[in-house]
Amino acid sequence: MTEPAPAVPALYGRVIAVHGSVVDVRFPAGALPAINESIEIERPPSGPLIAEVQQHLDALSIRAVALENTVCVCVPFEEVMQSVLKQPGLAAVLVDVFCRALKEAYAQVNSMALDDTVQRLIKVLIGLATKIGQRSGPLVQIPVYLTQEEIAQMAGARRERISTALNSLRRRGIVQYSARGHIVLSLSALETSP
Repeated sequence: MTEPAPAVPALYGRVIAVHGSVVDVRFPAGALPAINESIEIERPPSGPLIAEVQQHLDALSIRAVALENTVCVCVPFEEVMQSVLKQPGLAAVLVDVFCRALKEAYAQVNSMALDDTVQRLIKVLIGLATKIGQRSGPLVQIPVYLTQEEIAQMAGARRERISTALNSLRRRGIVQYSARGHIVLSLSALETSP
């Protein structure tokens, strides 16, 4: 009779940042999940959020991409306040996080008001390349499959308009697709694109 395999212990980390569908999580030493491994993020009452590890930021932190919409990840107020009371330096970090979030929201509102669809798409693609992109020479690959509908939601446009804009960028050699359907960008061409 064979012995059952020992259960793999759950690895517990803390969400340290959320940027759209990109989630950064810090783990205890020696508990970092592998790249491409899925992680579960608790978010009561709506149930767990599944994310896929895309990058090791350092020896304790990972960057993952949520596989579903991340409107917010709930953290109980009492837990936040207990953490701030135990570590007063966290108050400055919280203010910084809120200020960055407000700055990003303000930029998105301005973009919606002032930029056309192509400009908003370019900003979304540059943001994705900066946050989760993997460089390969002059090109940057977005290492997750994103539907045009998901990109349209990020850019605040209809899917049909994003499809047309992506095709225009593809014809100009700025955007390509990998064999797995991942977006591959010429970041320098994208940044100088009108």
